[in-house]
Amino acid sequence: MMIPEAKQVQWEMVLRSVKITDEVRFTSSGKIRWLALTLGLIQPGEGRHGLLDILNVLYRSYQHNEWMTVKDIATALEREGKTGNEKTIYYHLQRLKELGIVSKKGKHYRLGEEGEPLYQTLEKIYKHKCEQLFNALKEVLR
Repeated sequence: MMIPEAKQVQWEMVLRSVKITDEVRFTSSGKIRWLALTLGLIQPGEGRHGLLDILNVLYRSYQHNEWMTVKDIATALEREGKTGNEKTIYYHLQRLKELGIVSKKGKHYRLGEEGEPLYQTLEKIYKHKCEQLFNALKEVLR
């Protein structure tokens, strides 16, 4: 049975307060796992290594201010001995792009917006979503 309200949901946002451990402070993979968990991209205890592996590759390219194609990401993953299925990579990139976490220019992708620190891109995305929600709350509760 379909719940009629489900059709009304325009977007969903999950934010978690996650403890910052030494692994998060000092390792790239720790930062990426923390980010994915904090932003609700993965659930607590979930592996979802495909997404985390892609985010790790994108984070390294972000640190070098580089853009990557799906093929570049697949090659980087294969070099690390990980699965580089281009269809899966494309799926995750599209999902991240819809959330605003990844930018696209032609066939190239990167974390965040060009010329802007990643934390600033994420802050802008989530503040905008919160403003939309609170404006809707005001309208409904007047």
